[in-house]
Amino acid sequence: MIIQVASLKDMEEICDLSNEINNMHCERMPVDFKPPDSRMRDAPHWKTYIDDSDGIIYVAEYEGKVVGAICAKCILNTIVPFIYHRKKCHIGTIVVSNKYIRTGIGKLLMKKIENFAKEQGCEEICLEVMKFNVEAQQFYFSLGYDELSIKMRKNI
Repeated sequence: MIIQVASLKDMEEICDLSNEINNMHCERMPVDFKPPDSRMRDAPHWKTYIDDSDGIIYVAEYEGKVVGAICAKCILNTIVPFIYHRKKCHIGTIVVSNKYIRTGIGKLLMKKIENFAKEQGCEEICLEVMKFNVEAQQFYFSLGYDELSIKMRKNI
């Protein structure tokens, strides 16, 4: 297993993984999530992490194939006056191929992001997880993450 910084050459395989997780989200929340309409639909989203000097994507490669990916950005709040100005790392997406879930790849990717965040001077790592994704919540709890807030909505 190799964990390394992603490059544009990895984009097709990253998008394949992105489509896997998007299909799950579409099944569970079809009002919110659009099904993938092409292999590379999500490439612009992932590319923003490669292009941003404060962002990164790591990929997990096994036998020459990308089987996991994680993206994150480090952000310093300087706008909201009532929140302390602390640098935080925001995980955008983590995905491991369905075939490789529960093999330790997710933990390896999260550890890489933790190291990246520390190197960038971040004091905290944040992420968002869908309420329906109980398995992911349990995974994050097992790594020491805790609930920060509850996001609510009302359809009108």
